[in-house]
Formats: sequence, structure tokens, C-alpha cells
Amino acid sequence: MRRKQEPLGLTQTILLALLVAFAGTTFYFALNYLALREQGVSKGSATVNISGSIPALPQDFPESLDQTVALGKDIFMNTKDHPLSKAYVGNALSCTSCHLNGGTDPKGLTLVGTATAFPAYSAREKAVITLQNRIGDCFMRSLNGTLPPLGGPVLVALEAYIASLSQGMPLHMNPKSPTGLNALKPLSVDWTRADAQRGKSLYQAKCAVCHGAEGQGQVGPPLWGPKSYNAGAGMANWKNLAAFVHGAMPLGNPNLSPDEARDIAAYVDSQPRPTFRLQEHLPPSGELGVYTSKVLDEVKEVQPVRP
Repeated sequence: MRRKQEPLGLTQTILLALLVAFAGTTFYFALNYLALREQGVSKGSATVNISGSIPALPQDFPESLDQTVALGKDIFMNTKDHPLSKAYVGNALSCTSCHLNGGTDPKGLTLVGTATAFPAYSAREKAVITLQNRIGDCFMRSLNGTLPPLGGPVLVALEAYIASLSQGMPLHMNPKSPTGLNALKPLSVDWTRADAQRGKSLYQAKCAVCHGAEGQGQVGPPLWGPKSYNAGAGMANWKNLAAFVHGAMPLGNPNLSPDEARDIAAYVDSQPRPTFRLQEHLPPSGELGVYTSKVLDEVKEVQPVRP
């Protein structure tokens, strides 16, 4: 007579469930691996193809730090026209349009000391970001363009140049904001008394000769319209713009009172400019980053220590 099968106990049931889960997970990853073998794998910010096609630095990118810093300065001064960076710029501005004299003017949005603040927390991104991330934001916002590849030649060179402006300064990572010790300080004015119409008169009298009566730019960069910074830029915050205008404008002879700077900023930032939609400024996922190296094939094996 066949013996009646006993029901599974609790321990046996748990073991059986674990075995089934393990088998299912193994099957899933096996299918996933086969799919990656066929299509390549996108992981993180760089696309790695199984065949070995890895986005990397161009072979003519400088190897020495001094040369990279010099390249970064060239890109900084000529961002909209430089062959490496112009494809990522969507307006008529360059880095030095806001960060005057190559980022060294103490009253012109200086970048001296900025690199010491990174990595830093950014409330806008709700994350800790690097200096390259912050530079990339400027491409998408102030330059109304596209984020260059992280780890690629444009951001590496610009990072090297901006970091060189903080050479020898102590590290001071910022847990509150991605800004350095010399960041713009807000004006002490009554913001509720801002008058954009008075700002318009002041603009025509003191600013239009360089920036154009319609903000289109002449000697100076455009301040509104399709060739200027978009609504996501730092300068699109009129209080930031007011602090900049007060400290640095008119160029070479800053002489505006805080109230005048406030009113001019209220007028300028009330004018039309491109809308910022983040998704329109991000590249495809496979173009978000590169492997920062020219060496794409390396093998190292354990060797006996020979003193």
C-alpha cells in the first residue's frame, strides 16, 4: 500500500520558494546577457558596446596639465566659436560673457575659488554635483545649448582651467550650494520697489550703447531674445542679475547705484527669452559621457615582487 505523502513543513516550503526564486533570477539575467551581447549595453553615462566601441578622448587631446588648462582657457574665452565647444552652444554667448576677463574679474562673476567648493550640494538638482556637472548646467542654461559629454574634452578642459584659478586655495566643499567663497552677494535693496519702466530708461541711457536698444547685443552680448541666455540660467533670476550689474556694469566703469541696478535687472529679465525645458537640452543617453582616457586596452597580471 502506497504511503500517503506528508505535507511540506515550513522549512521545506521556504527552501522550495528560495530555489524557485533563484532559478527565475538566473533565467532573467541569462536572457539579459544574451540581449546585451546582441545590442551592446548602456550603463551609467557612457555607452559600452560589447564589440569594444567606447566613447573616449580624441587622440589629439593634450596630455599635459598645462596644455589642457590652456585649451580650457581658449574654450572659455571663445565658447561659441571654438571648434570643440561650438556644437554645444545655442546662442551668441561664451563663458566669459558672464564671467568677465576669463573668470578673474573680482566683480564680474569671478570663478577664483569656485573649484574649492566642489563636490557641492545643489538644491536645484537635489543631489551632490561635481564641477563638470555645474559647467554642463551653464551650457544648457546660460548658453542655451546641449550638455557636452561628461568626461569629454570640452568639460575636462574647462574644469582644468577653472580649477587652475583656485590653485593653492584650501578645499571648502559647499553643503548648501554649488558656489564658491567669492560668489555673488545679494544687494541690500528694497526689492518691492523695483520699477521696470524706470529700468528701461536707465537701460537706454547706460546699457544700450553696448548691448543694443533691443537687447540684441552689439559690442556686448545680447541680453534677451533668441541669442541670449534662457529662462533657466542664473542670470534669469533678476536678483542675481542685479548684483552682477551693480558690481560690473557699465563695463570698465561700474557706477550704478544698487537701486538702479535693481531696476535695470527688473527690466532686462522681464523681456522675452527662450524657455528652458531640461529634456530639450540633454543629449541621448548614449552621448552623456565618455571614458576619460586615450588608452582603451590594458591588461595587468599579478607579478612576483622583486625588490
